[in-house]
Amino acid sequence: MFTAGREVTFVGRVQSTTESVRIGEYDYRLPLLAADVVYLWPVITEVRVVADPWGPWGPWGYPYGPWGRWGYWGW
Repeated sequence: MFTAGREVTFVGRVQSTTESVRIGEYDYRLPLLAADVVYLWPVITEVRVVADPWGPWGPWGYPYGPWGRWGYWGW
C-alpha cells in the first residue's frame, strides 16, 4: 500500500521525543508524530494543463483595463 512515489499526508501531534535514523551517510534526529489521520492520496495517472488565453490580466489587458492605469476618467 505504501510504495515509493505515493503521496501521503499525516495529521497529528508532534511528540517531545525523537528517533535517530540513518539516511545515506548521515544520521538524523527526527521527531515522532502521534498520527490521528493518515491519508494515502490516489495515484494520478493523467495531468491536464489548460492554458489561459487571456494571460494573468484577463480580457481587460495590462494594466487594469483598456483605458490605462487609472480607468476611463484618467484619475
